[in-house]
Amino acid sequence: MDMSKPGSSFPSRIQSDAERPTLLLLDRSFDPLSPLLHEFTYQAMAYDLLPVHDDRYAYHFVGNNNKQQTRDVLLNDTDELWSRNRLMHIADLGKQINVDYKKFISDHPEAAKLAKKSDGKAKELKEMIAGLQNIPKFQATSALYSQHMAITGQLMTKYNQCGLEQIATLEQNMATGEDSAGKAFKAALPELKSLLQNSDLPLSPVDKMRLLMIYVITQDGIRQD
Repeated sequence: MDMSKPGSSFPSRIQSDAERPTLLLLDRSFDPLSPLLHEFTYQAMAYDLLPVHDDRYAYHFVGNNNKQQTRDVLLNDTDELWSRNRLMHIADLGKQINVDYKKFISDHPEAAKLAKKSDGKAKELKEMIAGLQNIPKFQATSALYSQHMAITGQLMTKYNQCGLEQIATLEQNMATGEDSAGKAFKAALPELKSLLQNSDLPLSPVDKMRLLMIYVITQDGIRQD
């Protein structure tokens, strides 16, 4: 916006009161559209697509015995990785977690070696002491990384299974009135019909309702025809 550019002198003291713009700060209740749009940051996706209740989520993973296991976790500020990454876009999150985990391993080489070895062979006393001092925290943090890698994987699976790329594209086109090329979007109704009738992409009742509500809000209601 021109008003926000450096040197714009907003608000202007030269203009009369009638000419000066008014900045309104509104509560979320004045915006019925944004809560309906799919958001692809980590926290938003987790609460939208997973059964998270009171910050608690039960996620499934394959344990060391190759058996399916379930663990209850808290997705809140007590989780350092959640606090650090919850606002990150899902497209960047998977790469970032892998980069951070590799750095974590390299920062704790003694504990990593000790946790990995299970052959019972003798180790140097110095190496064992260094590893044992750090291994409780190392194992807890490693489990935390595994947890978020698993949850991120589950979110990406749901993203693909639910056809969220097609859904979100139509949502954004209707919400902004433009397509990705910046051209005016005038095909809301035919594209909505096509998406709702696509048998290869079975949408959930909730996603169908959200699309219809977005259409009503952005397309000035529904014509009689």
